[in-house]
Amino acid sequence: MLYNDYPADSIEESVGKSLEADSGTSDAVIHILQNKCQNHETVFDTLDNWQRFTAPDISVYDQIGGGL
Repeated sequence: MLYNDYPADSIEESVGKSLEADSGTSDAVIHILQNKCQNHETVFDTLDNWQRFTAPDISVYDQIGGGL
């Protein structure tokens, strides 16, 4: 039934990817196929300043007894 909505090469590629991930179920194939065919923005497309975020200060965790 997927051939009604998606190109054959996309379906076959999605089946291959799901088998490579040891997830050869129809749900996995549909998930991969839907994400491949939809034009999603990535997180990095929407966060143009992501590289400028400062590293978090994790030294406060030393105060609770779990020094890192």
